[in-house]
Amino acid sequence: MRKFLTAVLNVRRAGLTVLMAVAALPGSAFAGFIADFPPTIELIGVMTGPPTQVEITVQDNGDVGPASGVASIVVTLSDNLTTVVPAFSPGTSDPITITGTRIDGLNSFSVGLTATDTAGNPSSALFEFDALGRLITVPEPATLALLGLGLSGLALTRRRSH
Repeated sequence: MRKFLTAVLNVRRAGLTVLMAVAALPGSAFAGFIADFPPTIELIGVMTGPPTQVEITVQDNGDVGPASGVASIVVTLSDNLTTVVPAFSPGTSDPITITGTRIDGLNSFSVGLTATDTAGNPSSALFEFDALGRLITVPEPATLALLGLGLSGLALTRRRSH
């Protein structure tokens, strides 16, 4: 007997709710899409010091899909920061709080993490802070592409009107 993975997709359009049942064989591309949700990595906050501290949580609790639990957390970058990952039981769905303590209060600092769940799905995050402890944000490539497309459209419109 074959096992089928069934997902119910709830699509709302113009006040109407449409329910659609989708079945996929285990191992198919759609089944993998539904089942492969990596752990979440979130910046909780920056506590000004001295010393400045950063708190980040890692969790695989099923908020965005089926949870399999966190298997490992690796610190991939710890620049001007002492980063501590507490001991945890592999497979836990409880939040794991990682703390980082700033070493030199005059320079910028950053931390990078990779978390993997027991199903082998990795999730990575990089948090960079300036010397004042403010998070440095970098626009995503899609945002830059949309900005470029919009500017190109304005240039074409201006060119046609003249």
